[in-house]
Amino acid sequence: MRAQVKHTALGFALALAGCTMSPTSGGSGTDAGNAVTVSALSPTGQALAGARVEIWPADSNATWNAATPSFLATTGTDGQAHLRVPSGSWSVVVRKDGNAYWRLLDSSNRVSDTLRPTARLAGIWHGAEGQILSALGMGSQTRCGPGGFFQFDSLPWGDLSLRLTGLAILRTLVTVDPGTQSMVLVKSDSVPAKLESLPADSLLPWAPKPVPAALPSSALGDTGAFSMAVRLQRTDTTQPVWAISWTDGDSSGVRVGWQGSDTVNLEVNGRPHRIRGIPLTQNSQQVGLSWNGRLIIVYLGSDTLLTLTSTAPVNRHTWKAPLLASQGVSKVEWIAFKRGLFTGDWLVRLSRL
Repeated sequence: MRAQVKHTALGFALALAGCTMSPTSGGSGTDAGNAVTVSALSPTGQALAGARVEIWPADSNATWNAATPSFLATTGTDGQAHLRVPSGSWSVVVRKDGNAYWRLLDSSNRVSDTLRPTARLAGIWHGAEGQILSALGMGSQTRCGPGGFFQFDSLPWGDLSLRLTGLAILRTLVTVDPGTQSMVLVKSDSVPAKLESLPADSLLPWAPKPVPAALPSSALGDTGAFSMAVRLQRTDTTQPVWAISWTDGDSSGVRVGWQGSDTVNLEVNGRPHRIRGIPLTQNSQQVGLSWNGRLIIVYLGSDTLLTLTSTAPVNRHTWKAPLLASQGVSKVEWIAFKRGLFTGDWLVRLSRL
């Protein structure tokens, strides 16, 4: 599974081109206009009857109800639906039984593609708490919760343009694959080039490609507060495991791991601090670490496991690239990191996605 994020200063605009009339919300498209043919194929390549065809305005600034399709139809036994729509820029969404596709309608006025399982997209848009986030051209909307967390379910696969209410010039292009769960992080005040470049304050998604074991050495900065996390699966409960290891390779640094089945081990500048009775099972679990300039806090999921007063990370400029899930781990699902702001609540919310 992968999620690629691209940003532009002017946004990913799907401009309405010369619309000559306002479409009737939810209409069949049988009135005067351009003839449009939409074809639906099943995952096995067969003509798909009974699929719902939705025609949406592709312009983010459309004044009609963005929560309702402008035109609706259903494919017949030949897998096709025929509509008439006004001139303009339109997108087409076709759905049936948890499968879907979406495409922009081009000058040919014909769309044909295969329905594949819908995707789930979750993430964080910093500074967007309480605002509406829209997947343009398909009527999908969600309200960002505390901390800017958002989630879309049942998204068609492909390149999706997200737009935050009130930020018309700042949009994000996200690629979701069929049937996947993906996670992205967006900052309204600082737009990185794309997710794979690992900008500061980032979240790597669930993905089929290997997640890097180490963060770039500059990811968490040389000074200031930070938080980081890794979601992993343990190989077995007898091998020792290091979930997070950020050291100079000698005596300085911070490491978080487990010894045996249920002993947490936090090492700060080579000195161990242990707590028994907290198992790290072989299920998928998130291990997090935060430092606010005074306190080091270790998390397992949403639970605080250990808090330690320490100034060790003040002098971390000699520490090497942070290693995540470097020993005794069979699978890494994602890694997350954030610098310059201590946000333990950020790690707690991540654990619930």
